[in-house]
Amino acid sequence: MLVPLVDQLMKQAGWLKAGLSALVVGLGPGSFTGLRIGVVTARTLAQALNLPVLGISTLECLAWAAQPPVGLIVSQSQGHFFVAAYCDMDSLPVVSPVYLNAAKTRETLPLMSRWVADQAAMETLGQMEPLPVLTNIACCQAQIAWDRLSLKLPVGTIEEQINVLAREYHWSHVEPLYLRGPSVTVKGSYGH
Repeated sequence: MLVPLVDQLMKQAGWLKAGLSALVVGLGPGSFTGLRIGVVTARTLAQALNLPVLGISTLECLAWAAQPPVGLIVSQSQGHFFVAAYCDMDSLPVVSPVYLNAAKTRETLPLMSRWVADQAAMETLGQMEPLPVLTNIACCQAQIAWDRLSLKLPVGTIEEQINVLAREYHWSHVEPLYLRGPSVTVKGSYGH
């Protein structure tokens, strides 16, 4: 249903496929199936239309909204957190997004002077600034993607720029951000 819905929304907005210059997709963290479907759809469209595709995580959006340099702690299952830290939005993270228990999360705190966290994380780890509220994650992802693309915009016609950026932000480089292990695992083969 996703591709027909994308087509319907583009028609409602009055957009043509030929008028697109880039695609942006959310990388997660999130549900395995939802991330997989979204990323595969974006990769397929980028490949078919020869467009650059940028994957932007929810953690990057939170960091952008909190204004780096900042570390982020988002509660997950009891006593476990998604953790990441960014000096700015244009370079590699100080702490790459990771899923940690409370003890390991505490070990990362000296790496940044400023941390933001949700209420459950603060109850476990101590007082920090609250996480920013993201009211429209798609707009945030689009802004981060625009900022990244504009820094690398080559000289040339729009078509030449898109072709160069499609190689730089190639569809094959976009992967879902799976931070937790699988919830269900198979413990061996059956019938043996």
